[in-house]
Amino acid sequence: MYPMHTLPQARASLLRCYHDFIHDRITETDWREARSKLNDRIDELAKERKLTMDPLSLIQLAIQYGPAIKSVIDAAISNEDIAAKVKEVAAPLVQFLEGIGAKLFPKANPTLHLVGGVLAAFDPDTTKWLQGALNNVLSPSPNLVVDGLYGPRTAAAVQQFQKDHGLVVDGLAGVITQAALAALLTKSQTKPAAVA
Repeated sequence: MYPMHTLPQARASLLRCYHDFIHDRITETDWREARSKLNDRIDELAKERKLTMDPLSLIQLAIQYGPAIKSVIDAAISNEDIAAKVKEVAAPLVQFLEGIGAKLFPKANPTLHLVGGVLAAFDPDTTKWLQGALNNVLSPSPNLVVDGLYGPRTAAAVQQFQKDHGLVVDGLAGVITQAALAALLTKSQTKPAAVA
């Protein structure tokens, strides 16, 4: 009855619906039901709009907030620390980064989606270290290309490492997974050589 395919259409439909109610063209029950559906659709469309920025706006925001986000990553002591500080310094990118994290790490706790998006988008050096380390510690080696791109093969190798070492298996190499991997690398480098 009321079109709601686009955000402007849904907003206009809400006004038409209210107009119909005021002029007794629909009942109060119909008004409440339609209002609820239209408001839900408006919220859904508004969220989609925020997550689908035009590429130029996205590039501009990444350039503007990239150095601040990288500083947060470098200074953070926990996943929660990353999330809290990114929300402070780069609020306009938070929803977009949460969307990236949700797509890349669907098994991760939703509270970690922001962290996943941040690490995947703004920390290629750590991703390169991660890829190289996973190539060395996993058997058989996943033979990841050390390119700094946190793609499906990197996420799958992280999941295998997490499974092998009793960590939460979500494919997100956050602070805990990185620490476990670093500890394993350190341990393997300090092993005494076998005596022949």
